[in-house]
Amino acid sequence: MGTCQDQTVILSFTPETFWNVFEFKLDKPIEDAMSQIDDKGYAIPYAADNRKLYKIGVVFSTEKRNVSDWKVSSGEGCGRFLNE
Repeated sequence: MGTCQDQTVILSFTPETFWNVFEFKLDKPIEDAMSQIDDKGYAIPYAADNRKLYKIGVVFSTEKRNVSDWKVSSGEGCGRFLNE
């Protein structure tokens, strides 16, 4: 049986401006968070949307008990990221 440990995704948006896709990881490299957004296709349902998309990866550290790393990628329209 799978667990939801370090598999949290949040999607937020503004009505006319942009989408935010957040991927959170615990004690993992930031690249894992960023690549999961693409690997799982979280942006695909919004490919036809003209709003700007921000992919945001956040890593929490159990040792520091805080955010240890973060990264943001952006582009014009959600479809831009589907083939990167």
